[in-house]
Amino acid sequence: MKVKITFYGQTLEIVNSSEIEMEISESTMAYDIRNSLAEKYPKLSTVELKLAVNNKMIANDLKLNDGDEISILPPFSGG
Repeated sequence: MKVKITFYGQTLEIVNSSEIEMEISESTMAYDIRNSLAEKYPKLSTVELKLAVNNKMIANDLKLNDGDEISILPPFSGG
């Protein structure tokens, strides 16, 4: 199974790419993606990240599916 991960703002700068694909297992949860990315890109572990799957904000315990599109969002504030 594969998911597409898109990065924005500060996360894009850390990863140095706007988009990657990642192979996942059938039991992969959103927090697994967060942990895998933090291992590969240690600076991401210092940023409070929000995840959206298929354009919806999600909880960390969401089970992911083949073809999901994940957005990694840095902290943001209104103004």
